[in-house]
Amino acid sequence: MAAISDDMVEKMKETMRLEREKKAAASPPPPKDAAPAAAGAAKAGEASATGDVPVGAAESLKMLADGVQAVRPGTDADEMIKRKEKLARERMGQEFEKMRREQKRLEEVRAELEKLTEPTRRDVEIIRNRLEEVGRDLAYCVKDHDSKKKAYESAKDTMEKKREEKDKLGDHLRMIIHESEKRKTEKLEEILEKLGGDPSADGFQGF
Repeated sequence: MAAISDDMVEKMKETMRLEREKKAAASPPPPKDAAPAAAGAAKAGEASATGDVPVGAAESLKMLADGVQAVRPGTDADEMIKRKEKLARERMGQEFEKMRREQKRLEEVRAELEKLTEPTRRDVEIIRNRLEEVGRDLAYCVKDHDSKKKAYESAKDTMEKKREEKDKLGDHLRMIIHESEKRKTEKLEEILEKLGGDPSADGFQGF
C-alpha cells in the first residue's frame, strides 16, 4: 500500500480550502435583512410554541438552514481526509508489522537451514581441500612416472646393447684364444720335429 505523507495531506487540505473559497466567492451575497431574518427566526421559535408560524419567519429559517448546509461540506471533507489519513496510517502500520513478522520468520528458517548444512559444509570443505592436495600429488607422480619410464626404457635399451656387445666380445675372445693356442701347438710341433723329438710323446702335453 502506498504511504500518504503529511505533505500530501496538507496539499489536499489546501486544495479543499481553495475550493471552498471559490464557492463562497461565486455564491450571491447574503441579503441585507439577515439580522431581521435572524430576529424573525427567534420570533418564529416563539410562535412555534403557540403553533402559529408567520410566512416570513419560515423563509428566514430556511435561509439559515441553507447557510449551515453551505458551510458543512468543507467540514465533512476535512473529516473525510482525516479519516482516510488515519486509515492509511493504520494500514501502513499493519503492513509494516506483517513485513516485520515475515522477515523474522525468514530469519528463523535461514538459521535452521544453516544448522542443518553446517556439518555437511565442514565435511565438504575438508574433502575438497584433500582432493586438491591429492590432485597435485597425482600430477607430480604422473610427471615423475613418465620421466622415470623414459629413463627406464633408455637404460633397458642401453643394457641390452651392452649385453649384446659383451656376448660378441666374449665370442671373439674365445675365438682369438682358440686360434692362439692352435698356432702355438702347431709351432711347438714344428720345433720338436726339427729337434728330432717325438711331438706325440708323453712329455709334451701341449697348451
